[in-house]
Amino acid sequence: MLATQTPSLDHFDVVTRISDAVSTHCMPNLDHLRVELQSCLVSSQIESKSRNDNLNDEIEKVKRESIDIQENSLKRIKILENDFQRCQAQSINFELQLQHEKKQRTMNNL
Repeated sequence: MLATQTPSLDHFDVVTRISDAVSTHCMPNLDHLRVELQSCLVSSQIESKSRNDNLNDEIEKVKRESIDIQENSLKRIKILENDFQRCQAQSINFELQLQHEKKQRTMNNL
């Protein structure tokens, strides 16, 4: 036959004491841990936002610098194009002058 054991009053007393101990000692610690975790989460979010803001600022700075570099490059290209055209014009004038002088010499030699 199976004997059924009924919990004794001492057993209930032990369980009650354990339950009281958990409530008394562990619950405040769990509340404290919950508060610390929330604090860490908030700190992490603030830090993350700060990093994101810093990165966004850096991205904007790099964009502005890139635009400045492009504008300066276009200005330099325009200057080089103008210099090249001026040199071509001088070269043509020099060639025309040489031809004119050559013609003058030829006429003077006749």
